Amino acid sequence: MATQSNQSPFSLYITFRQSDINRIDKWLSKWEGAPLQLRETKATQGGLKLLLNPIRALTPVGKTGNLLKSDKARVLPKRWGEVGAFAVGPTAHHRHLVIQGHRIVGHRPNLVDTGKRSTPNPFVYDATEPLMSEVDSFVEAEMTRLA
Repeated sequence: MATQSNQSPFSLYITFRQSDINRIDKWLSKWEGAPLQLRETKATQGGLKLLLNPIRALTPVGKTGNLLKSDKARVLPKRWGEVGAFAVGPTAHHRHLVIQGHRIVGHRPNLVDTGKRSTPNPFVYDATEPLMSEVDSFVEAEMTRLA
């Protein structure tokens, strides 16, 4: 890089050698924020794994135990503009019925509404809410450690 001053005190001409431009362009195209995104993904997954054991401890176990077996910390597909998307908790198809509760209806052929409701059991919220500050500090510490 070479600089030279013109007659005007407010002008400055900067010239770059083509080899410098090529080197900088190659360096920028190589990284493009990928290492930071990888660090963020690893740190967040590690933080979410801290929540798995408390969730498993509060997960209700039915006849099959499928809800307990389905507890996972997972990476979700990112939507446009998102840096990352993650979820922790059960993946079983009936998880919303247990967490939110539901109407109880009779069986076929008549499917009569009994007027009863199952008791909601927000076990994921109960397990994760007290630990969120701990997870945040873990992710922050991992991001600084991996930097």
